[in-house]
Amino acid sequence: MTARRYCRCICRLALAVSMATLAVAQNDRGIIAGTVMDPTGAVIPDVSVGAKNVATGAVYETRSTSTGEFTLPSLPTGIYEVTVQASGFVKYIGQGTDVHVGQIAHLDIKLQLGSATDSVTVDATAPLLKVDSAEQSFNVGRESITDLSVPGNGSTHNARSLMIITPGVAGQGIGNPNSGRVDGQPANTQRVFVDGQDVTNSNNPAVNTGPPPAEMVQEFSLQTSNFAAEYGQVQGGVFIMATRSGTNQLHGAAWNTAE
Repeated sequence: MTARRYCRCICRLALAVSMATLAVAQNDRGIIAGTVMDPTGAVIPDVSVGAKNVATGAVYETRSTSTGEFTLPSLPTGIYEVTVQASGFVKYIGQGTDVHVGQIAHLDIKLQLGSATDSVTVDATAPLLKVDSAEQSFNVGRESITDLSVPGNGSTHNARSLMIITPGVAGQGIGNPNSGRVDGQPANTQRVFVDGQDVTNSNNPAVNTGPPPAEMVQEFSLQTSNFAAEYGQVQGGVFIMATRSGTNQLHGAAWNTAE
């Protein structure tokens, strides 16, 4: 093998590894997906679809495919306003689409005939029934993390301990090697991801090492079964955590561990 061909192979391998890492690193995000249709239910291709994060003002855009389907991947958790525009149809503005960690918010959107200068605003809340994946999971949002008592002192004030409110979980959440057993599986077969990075304790996955304090966590999802193929070597549950980010409004919080 020549030196040039060897370098080309190494570059291709590095690119493949980096792309795989990028794909895995998105598991702390959510997805908005669905189909755009006319009033009769026929699909509408090549339609502009956008989603605006209400808290940050960030806008994500795409276009529907030839079958009317659209996907907005890698969205940070939060509430989104979905906008759909097409020639000959009234502008659609859907409010209240909640994007969760590792979840797909599915929207089937029907446009009304009319002028593109007009608009109609609707409640675009995604249905609770999952139609895009078979994985079983339980999400704990910021409100629950804030309102529920998180066990531990200043060094272990960890949102992961709230796993005990998840159906099928037995134990104390964190604190000893046998805590937090998911669906009867050993606690040392869990995996923990924070912002897409695997932070599982390599010596004992049941021990709390990598997850941040609860105050830093925006939301986490505990997937209990039917995991995606990207989660290899997992038996006792997958924790997917997303840390809090800034918004377009000034805010802050404080807590202490005084008895």
